[in-house]
Amino acid sequence: MRYSLAILLSTTMVLTGLPVWADAIEDAGQYAAKGQSLLEQGNPSAALETWRKALQIYKKEKSETGEKNALVNMSVAHQAKGQYPSACWVLMDALEVDRSAICRNVNRPTPEEVDNALNIIKKQPDTSLTLKALQELGITLRVIGNLDESVSVLELALASAQRQNLGLEQNAIRMSLANVQADMIRQAQNRFSLSDNPLTKAQFVAVPTSTLPEVSQTYLDLAEQGPEFLQARLNWLKLFLAIHQWANQDPTNPKLSALRASLLPHLASTLNKAVVADYTIESPIESIYSRIKLAKYLLEIQQNDLPVSTEKHPLIHAFELVNSARNDALNIKNKRAESFAIGVLGKLYKTSQQIEQAQEAFEAARVLAATSESSDSAYEWEWELAQLYREKGQTQEAISAYERSFKHLDQVRGDLLPIDSELLFRFSDKVKPVYQQYISLLLESDSPDLEKVVLTNEQLQVAQIENFLHCGKLIFVSTTKIEDAPTTIHILELEDRFEILVPNNETWARFSADGERVRGLARKLLIELQDQGFSDTDDNYLLAESQSLYQLLLGPIEQQGLLPDQEDTIVFVTDGLLSNIPLSILHDGKEYLIERYSIATNLGRLQAPKATNPERLKLLIAGISKASPSLSAPQVPQDLEVLTETEEEANLISSSIRASTLLNKNFTADNLQRKLNDDYNALHISTHGQFSSDPNQTFLLAWDKPLPLQELDSILRQGTQVAANNLELLFLSACQTAKGDPLSSLGIAGVSIQAGARSTVASLWLVDAQSTAQLAGSFYESLANGKTKAEALRKAQLALLDKPATRHPYYWASFFLSGSWL
Repeated sequence: MRYSLAILLSTTMVLTGLPVWADAIEDAGQYAAKGQSLLEQGNPSAALETWRKALQIYKKEKSETGEKNALVNMSVAHQAKGQYPSACWVLMDALEVDRSAICRNVNRPTPEEVDNALNIIKKQPDTSLTLKALQELGITLRVIGNLDESVSVLELALASAQRQNLGLEQNAIRMSLANVQADMIRQAQNRFSLSDNPLTKAQFVAVPTSTLPEVSQTYLDLAEQGPEFLQARLNWLKLFLAIHQWANQDPTNPKLSALRASLLPHLASTLNKAVVADYTIESPIESIYSRIKLAKYLLEIQQNDLPVSTEKHPLIHAFELVNSARNDALNIKNKRAESFAIGVLGKLYKTSQQIEQAQEAFEAARVLAATSESSDSAYEWEWELAQLYREKGQTQEAISAYERSFKHLDQVRGDLLPIDSELLFRFSDKVKPVYQQYISLLLESDSPDLEKVVLTNEQLQVAQIENFLHCGKLIFVSTTKIEDAPTTIHILELEDRFEILVPNNETWARFSADGERVRGLARKLLIELQDQGFSDTDDNYLLAESQSLYQLLLGPIEQQGLLPDQEDTIVFVTDGLLSNIPLSILHDGKEYLIERYSIATNLGRLQAPKATNPERLKLLIAGISKASPSLSAPQVPQDLEVLTETEEEANLISSSIRASTLLNKNFTADNLQRKLNDDYNALHISTHGQFSSDPNQTFLLAWDKPLPLQELDSILRQGTQVAANNLELLFLSACQTAKGDPLSSLGIAGVSIQAGARSTVASLWLVDAQSTAQLAGSFYESLANGKTKAEALRKAQLALLDKPATRHPYYWASFFLSGSWL
């Protein structure tokens, strides 16, 4: 069982105290044992406080082993409360390693930091207590999303268990390693669903192709090792259902179908053994959650009509499991566990069309979740209620339930579920629909609160970025709260339509466009924009789509006289597919939108707009103009050419504004980090890069190597200006979005946020290097002359558009401004 080693260690501390301070140590040992009992009864808060008391005694008596034991136990209590970052920090204290070394999931640790932390851990002697700390650390790192670090720590733990000849612990660690690999498979599945690019999809399918057989066999083997590994069967079932869902996403993919087929022969026996297993051998709280999980899997198996037979109907088994779990939760007075049990009971009622009983169950579950401060489950039960109320036509009740769900989501953003980390890898079907359904419901009203619609959509954008970065809660500034803001046009993508919302004096104007038609035009235009032969595409062919999109999205606004005066600024708030299209390319039949307005976009505003004083701008230019070692890296597209005009670009910029340079061999990760310590507040990077909805496929090329998002984050935040979110401008002049990735704009937002940039100028596709140099030079010249960033970018784009040789949108339309327009 999970806590058996902790019990042993607690008991040992009672028995081995030295005579001089035996009484104090015995008291601490009693606290430790009491904490263990409280934890097993499902009261982690009380267990945590009890272990804190033990820790204080051990510290006072200078018992290092006692301190370490108390800290390890406290970490388990934190995990039981869903406080995984806290659990990680406490474990790092127990292992005497800097807390920030590998526990960060914002500003992720660099490989060097991880290696340094692991080297410190390796020097500790092999003891059962250190082993326990490593096991728990590996589990915690997995749940907070630091999967590679989790593998490294668990491999250290496995080596230690092997040296100590601890067979049971070796098997437990093997299961933890299998759990990490299973999460890597689910992560690949999540990213697969975000891409439309066949090559990218194939890369994600390669993850389960290479790892699934081993993970599956590990679970099946461990399940036969003894009652200590009941969880192995449940984990196998969870993995099978993930693969089954993935195969259903793409029924024509032979590799996914083959993976599912390889698992199907084991489904019936694994499920039946799980159904008849004796869960009373687990601790009371573990037993409750095991039965709840199995009931959920039975429900999903029934909903998918999978070919499996059990002694009773799957839903009958599920009802029995949940009712027994609920009764046991009542007996140990654990409201959190009772909430989970009743919530799943509600799902069972809903599936069996017992709607009134389902509503009653969800209402009871949400009350229990709220009283036990379990926002991670309360959001889900409120969401279920909202959907039931909406189906019954109880609109106001549905709105209230959605709003309560958001309140709980706000609490849990950045945290993960303690019995299931679905929020981490299933954002698109576990979180995003809550926002979208609420927005649709608000818009159904005869007089909808459109400002609330806008705010909800902005919150959804920020939540998507948080999920992309796997970070905690980000603070953002709503466009509705910015004084003297330019005309801001919000374009919301719903299931069947696009809603366009525009401020109109003290109220809002609302327009709709057909979803299928907009998406069709946007996809066709995006294919052209990302095509290698885009520069040769006939202007008239492009105009057909850009004019049609203009009429659908902006035509009604223009007809109502709600577009601003010529030469003013428009801020667009978009998401999804439209975020990958520069709206400057829209055409009204006479001219491009950029010919009329300065344009900025918002990909999740996290800082208030602020005008830039050009005299205080201190710019660092980093770039590569020669063939570099990084071009040969495996993740870098093979068709990239050397940016020979980068030095010319740097010279043009330096002629207009004070700047330092870091070019070619000098542009390494280490040198960039050292330079940023000199208080630069603007950074211009002229090098190849790629933006993607997959953080692992978002990178910039330094001379020596590609800089992935994680490492770039660490470098950019080293400088004092960046760390204080005072980077006024980040200009990325030679980047491109990943082809076929409808959410690759998340990569741009991620780089911008990680850099702490108030404004970001970036390119959506690779552009002719000479015209890029001209645009950059013109941009900084206008900035130095007091233009806003939006005005400066427009002037630079118009300079290219006015020349016959560079009039084609290929040369100027790629660049866009995100963030502050000032």
